[in-house]
Amino acid sequence: MKAEDETLDHELRSAGQLELAGRLSEAAEIYGRLMSEHADNWQLLRPYARLLWNRQEHDRAFSLLDKAATLAPNQPELFIDRADYYFALGQITEAEESTRKALALAPDDPDFLVKLALVLLERMDREGARQACEKAIASVSGLKSAHQVLGDLAWQDGKFESAIEHLSIAREKPNPQSDVNAALGSSLFALGRTPEIAGLSEPPTEGQKYLETVLRAVFNWQNADFERCELLVGKAAQILPQCAGAPRVWHLHRLQHLLEELLGFLPGNEALYNAHAEAPLFAIGDNQVLSSAHLTLPYRGRLFRLRSVTVVGLRMADLVIPEANPQRAALTGILARLPAGADVLISAGSADLHFKDGILDRLRTNPDFELEGYLERLTADYLDRTTAWCAESELNPVFLIPPHTNVSMRKLGAADRGRFVAAVTSFAAIIRRQLSERGLSAIDLWAATVDEGGETRRDRFLDRNHVSPSTIAEAFRQVKI
Repeated sequence: MKAEDETLDHELRSAGQLELAGRLSEAAEIYGRLMSEHADNWQLLRPYARLLWNRQEHDRAFSLLDKAATLAPNQPELFIDRADYYFALGQITEAEESTRKALALAPDDPDFLVKLALVLLERMDREGARQACEKAIASVSGLKSAHQVLGDLAWQDGKFESAIEHLSIAREKPNPQSDVNAALGSSLFALGRTPEIAGLSEPPTEGQKYLETVLRAVFNWQNADFERCELLVGKAAQILPQCAGAPRVWHLHRLQHLLEELLGFLPGNEALYNAHAEAPLFAIGDNQVLSSAHLTLPYRGRLFRLRSVTVVGLRMADLVIPEANPQRAALTGILARLPAGADVLISAGSADLHFKDGILDRLRTNPDFELEGYLERLTADYLDRTTAWCAESELNPVFLIPPHTNVSMRKLGAADRGRFVAAVTSFAAIIRRQLSERGLSAIDLWAATVDEGGETRRDRFLDRNHVSPSTIAEAFRQVKI
């Protein structure tokens, strides 16, 4: 190497070290000085462009990359840098074009293939992303970034065993991949293998740590280890402020809060839990089943101990859409694992009726949305599918009718209040009628959460979305045999 090249290389390393230390102005001084002597050196232009990008000087960064690409048109790294910048700006079409230019120069580069996969996921091209990652792994076995993408895709499709296989590789040290959806922990949870989460290596992000901690807390609540559940809930509460905006955290925070309320309900309500039970009743479904866990209740002349298994994020809509999803796979998997002849309480529908992220959001944002017909089709398909799944496993189903809404009407605009209550009321009436038409049994949380005037019984709830265990008990007492 020439002395001049050695000097340039040394200066570039110094500038890079300053960047890593966050001393961008000092690094910029070095790059600026070098530009006066080596303005046509693409190896200088590339890191200088990166520095300008990090200083939010986006136009100048792109200009330097353009010049570098003119000087070195066969250097794929210049096109992948451009793709990264476009991706960060949300310009996905341009990001894909630049990534494909890089791959035209280096067709088998595994890192470029993974970058293409991430771009394709933004374009909802799941199959293209899968193929790109499979090609990357064929080139470099054990490539963690590719396994992470494949594992997350498998989790989204409800292919939990495949997800665990890929994500376990991505989780390995050193440099574990970020698993923003906690897809590894969620897959283990869905398969009833939650204790294995505790044996995993430390997750690389606080958001992932929070999600996995809440899942473990739910598992311990379901298995009556209340002391361990309380410890994990406390740990989750400590982690939450560091990751409140991370993916899925808001949803699982509902579970954390519900567990806090349930742990607080236990003291003083021992009578609901301590009676002798003749048989188990498996409560499977959305978050409402956590309120029913461990209760001993009479039903059709027998005393049952309720054993709950929640399916995180379950909606009726997840069970009837054609696309594969982790919620449907989790529910059908749980039903298939239960012993033949078991009695099963199936719960879904509460999350579908959330005002901001459910059916009612469609009604709120689309005045032409035909609610009644949609609810008829949704509930019919839900009941037919779940009873068929139960029949396949020789299970005896009973259905939980969702409670009345506990949302404060003062939080809704005047135009929304009437439609909101009418929609929830219509939903309860439709599912109650369809259950009757099919000769199916039901536990009616709606009836247990309204007064004679049809107003919400707020004393029957633990929080805005979940009923108390005593309300579950009241709903069982209202069953007419």
